[in-house]
Amino acid sequence: TSVLEKREVDLLFEIIRDLKDRAAIVFISHRLDEVLAISDRIYVLRNGAVVHETPASGATVTELHGHMVGRSLHHEYYREQRQSGAGERCVLEVKGLGRTGAFEDVSFALRDGEVLGIAGVVGSGREALARCLAGLLPPERGEILIDGQPARLDSPARAVGHGVGFVPSERKAEGIVTGMSVCENVTLASLADFVRNGFIRRGDERAATQGWIERLSIRTPSGRTPIASLSGGNQQKVVLAKWRVAGSRIVILDHPTRGIDVGAKEDVYELVRDMTGEGLCVLLLADTLEEVIGLSSRIIVMRDGRVSATFDSPPGGKPNQVDLVRAMV
Repeated sequence: TSVLEKREVDLLFEIIRDLKDRAAIVFISHRLDEVLAISDRIYVLRNGAVVHETPASGATVTELHGHMVGRSLHHEYYREQRQSGAGERCVLEVKGLGRTGAFEDVSFALRDGEVLGIAGVVGSGREALARCLAGLLPPERGEILIDGQPARLDSPARAVGHGVGFVPSERKAEGIVTGMSVCENVTLASLADFVRNGFIRRGDERAATQGWIERLSIRTPSGRTPIASLSGGNQQKVVLAKWRVAGSRIVILDHPTRGIDVGAKEDVYELVRDMTGEGLCVLLLADTLEEVIGLSSRIIVMRDGRVSATFDSPPGGKPNQVDLVRAMV
């Protein structure tokens, strides 16, 4: 269900319920609310072993989470207590940005140490906006300023050159090169920094990778391990490490927790707080409203390709999901 809209999930569940009369169904998912909604019995696996079995009727998301990760749900799942306030320096400014059929007249500013969330339904223009700022979908109108200077982000290479990193929603298709090792993926966006006289300095490359493997707690036998053998959560950490090694100051996260388990999600939230604590700024498109509210310092809502509302989201003063939904539809 990771790529399905709500109405499509509802339709799928109707089909599953019809099938129950004449077949046994095994439903595998990281989305615990869906597991509770469709299941009669639930098995929880951790590290390849069944660690818990329970009737769905008496289970809760918090209980299942605790069994999945081997610890209870963190009292502050989104690390709100670590949310840093926006700095005084405007790193990215967008003025009247537009692209026919995608988005129009979009303006906002992003400051150092800030997480700016972008909320909206499918087709609202937020995905196209993210890809535009990553150099994948050049704008036709408007202006982009980085550190107060005009910036042309008409290709991924130009975006990387301006310090923009992009963590795409389709990790395996766009975020990693599955035929390469962990090390090769980590240095992919900054390979020129490891080249001397036409040769890649493998020792320096391995040392840089190992440092981030340890810092981000990437579970891999070594940097030489094929990235395809890692779990989704650890692959996502490799993508984040790639942009940290590249020195990106603006990181665009397009559904960064899609397809990873709840334990890995907590790790990603911790990494987001680490980045903003170091003065990086983050543009966030999240899988759920709860996630975008919990992680963001400020939220803009897009509807029909335009910004329809802006919400402050400070610690202890988070906006209500209902207010965001009203602005979305």
